[in-house]
Amino acid sequence: MPSRKQVNFPRSRRALAAVALLYSLGSAQAQQPSAAQLSLCMACHGPQGNSQMATTPSLAGQPQVFLENQMVLIREGLRDIPVMKGLLDKVTDPEIVALASYFSAQTPVRQPSGTVDNIVYLRGQQTARTMLCATCHLPD
Repeated sequence: MPSRKQVNFPRSRRALAAVALLYSLGSAQAQQPSAAQLSLCMACHGPQGNSQMATTPSLAGQPQVFLENQMVLIREGLRDIPVMKGLLDKVTDPEIVALASYFSAQTPVRQPSGTVDNIVYLRGQQTARTMLCATCHLPD
């Protein structure tokens, strides 16, 4: 009898499977994220997910599915965020759903805008067009 070979799927296929699992879990009632998990996230992403640091994105009010997908991609090593390396390693799919549900339900706080540097602004607009940023990042 021939021996059974173990099939090793590429990381991208594992991540897609994990995302599919999240969609199926999304219909189930999500658990509440633990205070420790929330504290860890808010240490960088700010109170209720409203970042106080220019280089750290706010999570508050982001679409739940977007947050779930990003956390899975980071956990599976398909999205390389050096400061988050290892933070999601042992976070389960139901915990990811709970965290995403919590942060998506928070109200985003708009930061007051300062003086606009027109040269930098125009360069940013050009970069955004070239990189197709508006495909995901809508005006609101």
